[in-house]
Amino acid sequence: MKLRNWQQEVIDSYPVTIRKYRRFILKAPTGAGKTVLASELIERFYKNKKVIVLCHRLVLLEQLEAALSKKHSVRKLRLSDTSSAFDDYDILLSTNLRAKEILDAAVPMADLIIVDEAHRVSPNGHSYKRVIDLFLESGKSDAQFIGLTASPERRTADQRDQLNLAFDAIIDCANIENLITEGVLVKPVYRPHFVHDLNLAKIDITSGDFPVSALSDAIIKSSMIDCAIWRYKDERKNVTPKPISAWFCSDVKVAEITLEKIRDSGINADLVTAGTPIKERMELLSSHESGKLEAMVSVGVLTEGWDNPFCNIIVHLRPTLSKVLWGQSVGRGLRSAKNKDKCIIIDVSSNWSTFGPVEKLKWSLWSNRGSHLQFMNRFNWIGEQQDG
Repeated sequence: MKLRNWQQEVIDSYPVTIRKYRRFILKAPTGAGKTVLASELIERFYKNKKVIVLCHRLVLLEQLEAALSKKHSVRKLRLSDTSSAFDDYDILLSTNLRAKEILDAAVPMADLIIVDEAHRVSPNGHSYKRVIDLFLESGKSDAQFIGLTASPERRTADQRDQLNLAFDAIIDCANIENLITEGVLVKPVYRPHFVHDLNLAKIDITSGDFPVSALSDAIIKSSMIDCAIWRYKDERKNVTPKPISAWFCSDVKVAEITLEKIRDSGINADLVTAGTPIKERMELLSSHESGKLEAMVSVGVLTEGWDNPFCNIIVHLRPTLSKVLWGQSVGRGLRSAKNKDKCIIIDVSSNWSTFGPVEKLKWSLWSNRGSHLQFMNRFNWIGEQQDG
């Protein structure tokens, strides 16, 4: 397989990287090819060695299994699995909560541990903390603990839950602007719209973000959904070959109202949530990828582990204080496809004016307590540009 330029650069510099760091994150945008990179790293540097690959969702696990099985002997752990660690296989795939006994036995044996969507690693949580502690206490001295993500940051008030407690460095492998130039991604075209009657000022954000229940009520009382529909009906004429859109909502109540209004506009649409059965979800996503279903409304499903290169419009109805959520959701529309030259980002949540374009986002393994408060100013990024 011919590697992309950034993937080859990571491979070439890998011996130097592992001499400097034992625990590190490889950062690259959504759609850049991180799974291909992981497979190639295993092939080049860990062939016939013991590898653990972790992720937090079953859907992601199945995608990784399909990709890695092409070249490697892979075992996906089941919840009640009782086999021995690395018994007749070299790569162990697991969610961080599956078959704890086997995973506990495997960590000290592993030459490499890879965590997909590594921004989900909680050093203060039960599952990943157990793996991290075991790696540090009992892992091989020459083993590596690597994270893969497009957005390496955990902006939380809990200083015990920062990524710098799990990783030592971020290796910036590729950026969106370079990948656009190379044709791997398409350019985002932002269409921000400030909703004047959306009142978020009195919402308690001590958790680090807007609570979904309070956010839902504020959105429904405002004109946000109507603004999104109005803007979408205008912008859907400006993409080729035909509009295929993903709508990001805060909760099921907002999503159901949004879906009804999209359908009332004569647009073929449906809804996926965390509660949608896997078989039904896959059928809906297949219809969306083929273009039979124009608009896919979602709640907490499409930000990770979903790939539809034909999606050319993102509609953001989820105000957030999280750069990760903003960056992950916009990134879902930037994959390249035939006859696709851009992705339109309709933002009625004031996230663009708060964080700025996703291609300009900066990331850190540590954020100070209360750092999320700056994003209560929904014109934070615009103000930064004016200041200098």
